[in-house]
Amino acid sequence: MLNSQKLVLCGSLLVLVLTGCKSEKGQNSVEAEEKAAKATVTTPEVSAPGLLSTLSVATEPGKSVVLAYRMNDQLSHRFHTEQTSARTGPSTMKNGIEQNFTLTRSMKAGEEEGTWLVEAAVKDVEVKPAQETKDKAAQDAVLRIKDALGASRFSYKMNQLGEVTEFSFSKGNQGFAGIGQVLEQIVKDAAITFPKDPVKPGDSWDASRSETLDHGRISNVMTFDMKTTFLGFASLEGRCRDCAVLRTSGTVKISGEVKSDSTQGSTSGVGSTDSVVVFDPARGFVVEAEVVSSMAQQFVMKRGAGEITLEETNELKMTQKWTGEIASESREKTQ
Repeated sequence: MLNSQKLVLCGSLLVLVLTGCKSEKGQNSVEAEEKAAKATVTTPEVSAPGLLSTLSVATEPGKSVVLAYRMNDQLSHRFHTEQTSARTGPSTMKNGIEQNFTLTRSMKAGEEEGTWLVEAAVKDVEVKPAQETKDKAAQDAVLRIKDALGASRFSYKMNQLGEVTEFSFSKGNQGFAGIGQVLEQIVKDAAITFPKDPVKPGDSWDASRSETLDHGRISNVMTFDMKTTFLGFASLEGRCRDCAVLRTSGTVKISGEVKSDSTQGSTSGVGSTDSVVVFDPARGFVVEAEVVSSMAQQFVMKRGAGEITLEETNELKMTQKWTGEIASESREKTQ
């Protein structure tokens, strides 16, 4: 579901659900895998999303369903993220950030059948450090993130399988560098992708892929080895009936370069993620989702004749919830 590892790398704004389209591995991704395999960091473990324990999932053997997005005139989801980071090396660092925001989306039919154009905006933003701090730089960073998110407007094209293209970032406060790129990744990775054929409980499909993320001084190639499984059906009182419950889990390998006027180096790392999505196949959108991820990364930087090694760990939890309710007659059926 949510590709949280990418957001950790590009400034720790949010996460995303770690599923995606199957894609062929290019030469860059092969080299990235070779470099990442030499990393000295150990793949961290993650606990299962708490959302899973709250659901009563019925497997209903033999019952199949077509999973596909549908055009909805207006959708609104509330996101909550909690992230902590720790770094060791010549200097140590530990910090964290919590964020809440609402993402609204309006849709209209696209030129091609089965596609639509989406206009999106971020509102009701809340950002705060995980712990109270008097550090002026940390306080300023929180304000920049809040201002940048709250001013964001963007659009993109989407199809029924969840594939996102033609992202356009039309408005935003560039006081936080790369906000447009971060929002693009949120949209792409929060859109869980589906197979074309009907699926039944127990079916699974590959969600592996590789991508390059260039964020100023740091350029990374990330290779995801993921699998999505259709667990079964569940209902959420007042919010959905006979929704599909999907779980995506796996690992990511990272390899890249660090460049600046005075410093050059490399980075490598590994991460784990686990996510649960409750998807309404009748109305064609995500009702609720949760992702947890952990990443360990090493930076080796050369400055003059010296070399510095930094190790960093990041923990992330993100939830998203549809803010609406189903009609009263449907709600009675879930009770």
